[in-house]
Amino acid sequence: MLLLGSSWTKASTQFRAVWTAIAIAVACCVGLVHGSAAQATASSCGGISANSSLNVWHAGAVTATAASRWYRFPLSVSRHVLVTLGGLSADLSLGLYDSSCHLIASSVHGGKRYEEIYRSLSTGTYYARVTGVSGAVSPFDVRFRVLLNAMTVVSSRVTVSGGSALIIGEVLNNTNAPIESVEVGAILYDASGRVVTTTTAITDTEYVGAWQRAPFGILAAVPPTYAKYRLFVETPVYADNGTSTNHLSLTVHSPAVVAPDGRDYPFTVKNTNTFTISRPVVAAVIRNSFGNVLYENAIYVERNLAPAASLTSDLLMPDVSGENAIAFYVSADRKS
Repeated sequence: MLLLGSSWTKASTQFRAVWTAIAIAVACCVGLVHGSAAQATASSCGGISANSSLNVWHAGAVTATAASRWYRFPLSVSRHVLVTLGGLSADLSLGLYDSSCHLIASSVHGGKRYEEIYRSLSTGTYYARVTGVSGAVSPFDVRFRVLLNAMTVVSSRVTVSGGSALIIGEVLNNTNAPIESVEVGAILYDASGRVVTTTTAITDTEYVGAWQRAPFGILAAVPPTYAKYRLFVETPVYADNGTSTNHLSLTVHSPAVVAPDGRDYPFTVKNTNTFTISRPVVAAVIRNSFGNVLYENAIYVERNLAPAASLTSDLLMPDVSGENAIAFYVSADRKS
């Protein structure tokens, strides 16, 4: 059963949470990359004296005469940051450096895939370096985003058709604890700023692990006067982080082309816990060249899974214009 933008409410208190959010590599499309320490030359890093603004995109280009570009960002509080390099037409890499020009993280996926670094940083000055791989040249956009210590919407988009608005996106649990029953809400306004409707939905994977993501989809009826929306997140329950440790394995296999619908991804979920899990869900998102969600889907499997047991199913994902990467997530309840 394929459910677009679906959400569900926990039916019984007899279940305890088993959570995970695993980005599975498919072809070239893998998750965040954290690099080992190395050192750049003092002149290449220290020559940048002006700060670039936080939380906004900066346009640039790697050219035949400028093989790399540097950006300097001040951080006044210790926070997790999300540094993104997007809009590539060729293979570029992203490096994050401290104030002493030491490389502390990097992202190098290959090809035109966007690059991204998610990392905890202390107060100080940091540098982002964009470099062409093997002489590649390309325009790009780079952003140094400072995140709140909370469940945060990192990407969203809306499609309005036939009196309905479909809002999809991803949240990031930027805390050190798993959270369950995460609700994403949408307030929709008309052009005058008046509220036309408010609605909420639970994320596709109801349990979101620490430092992990989860997709969501919200469907709302809207009048012709609809003009814009605003999202909010409610996190009422923290999952049991004691005995309900995540031990779910998700393996996504090579997709089969299903004309004209898209690609059908077979997958295997294995329960490597010592207890039975219930109703596993596998979700997937397609992202564009800036790491923003273009499409999301999820499948809920109505069965229990004993320790060491596995199940197989499949998830259909369409061919979407502008697709740059795909990521998969898995979650389940713990059955008592």
